[in-house]
Order: sequence, then C-alpha cells, then structure tokens
Amino acid sequence: PAKGIFVKTNAFTLLRSEASQLIRTERGERVMLPNYGLSLKKYLFEPLSEDLIESITEEIYYGFATYLPKATVRDVQVQEGDTVHGLGLPGIKIKVLISPANSLDIGSVEVKV
Repeated sequence: PAKGIFVKTNAFTLLRSEASQLIRTERGERVMLPNYGLSLKKYLFEPLSEDLIESITEEIYYGFATYLPKATVRDVQVQEGDTVHGLGLPGIKIKVLISPANSLDIGSVEVKV
C-alpha cells in the first residue's frame, strides 16, 4: 500500500498511462498543445474496412512516434462491435501492444472510442 501524498509507480505503469492518455486525447483538445493526441473520433461512424484499419494504425504509429518516442508500438488491433460501450452504440475497440524503447517487456493498452 502506498503511503503519503504521492504514489510511486514503476516506469512501465507510467508508460501505459501516458499511452492511454495519448490515445484518448483528440487532436486539438489541448489548448497549449493543439497537435497533441490522435484524431480517432472521425473514424467512429465509418464502416470498418481494411483501409480504415490501416488509417487508424497509421494515426497511432504517427502519434506515438511524435509524442511518445520512449514507447515502441509492437502491434495494433482494431475491433468493431455494436456493443463496445455496452449500450448498443457503435464503437471501435483499439488494443495497442507497447514496450519501453530498448526493452523486451510488452504490455497492452485497450481503449474504446
């Protein structure tokens, strides 16, 4: 159990948190960093095709290379489902396998858009 005001986390937990924040932030959402984030919401109501999956994957690779270079993207998985959010609404589920640069440790970050 953590004690005190500040909780220490290991480097990999911090990296997963930063990756999740990057994926969940829409480009233009942050005032002082208008280019930070990924533009994933524009894909939300498009039919899931190979071209769309490729566009989402390119967006993720570009975002990580630009704003989170200390992480290496190992794999990107995109799924579609009518009940991704559990409410019967359309959505996209993205799973990104990442590892710290120069490391063999791999972890995943799952985000529903």
